Amino acid sequence: MEPGRFSYDFPSDGQEYFFDIAVGDAQSSLEEAFQTNSPRHKRNAVRAVFAFIDGCHNFVRGHVESQASAYKHLYSLSDLAVLREESPYVDERGNVKTRQLKIPLITSIKALVKLLEKNDVAKHEVDLTHSGFLALAEAIEIRNRVVHPKNAEELDLSNEDMQLVAQAFNWYLAFALRIGHASGEALDSLIKSFKN
Repeated sequence: MEPGRFSYDFPSDGQEYFFDIAVGDAQSSLEEAFQTNSPRHKRNAVRAVFAFIDGCHNFVRGHVESQASAYKHLYSLSDLAVLREESPYVDERGNVKTRQLKIPLITSIKALVKLLEKNDVAKHEVDLTHSGFLALAEAIEIRNRVVHPKNAEELDLSNEDMQLVAQAFNWYLAFALRIGHASGEALDSLIKSFKN
């Protein structure tokens, strides 16, 4: 993979190195798993794919949050808190504080898509009925089996499992690029409006 290959549309602020490395690791791990059919390589591929997805999702959320912060009139405080994955609370002394909120990946993706739809400028073509999105939900279960096995059988991955993981990876990669591009376009549009 060429360094900076995906850096034009997503992500910005020097994160392209993470993106390139994580994508490259996931792609090469998947290739190795399919070529060797080795149980160890299959598990490593699942871990590499989800290292990319989990890490990249933080950048995707950050992109959407930047766009939402720039168009504050379109977003509620709750919307912005969801994008920051924060939940306000009041401690025993009456101080208002925030705590980290962990939103499951599938729910977070749905929220990001809905939040972007609040801004007509941030056009995207994310299809949450696509087979790749459905594969992602199944691949999360596969990842959970590999990361938190209850017995040795849960570490055995079928070729069908690996097909789902590969499909989930491809869908998420396309999702990240589309969302990054849509939120970037919205920010560019806002900047151009200030120049006029």
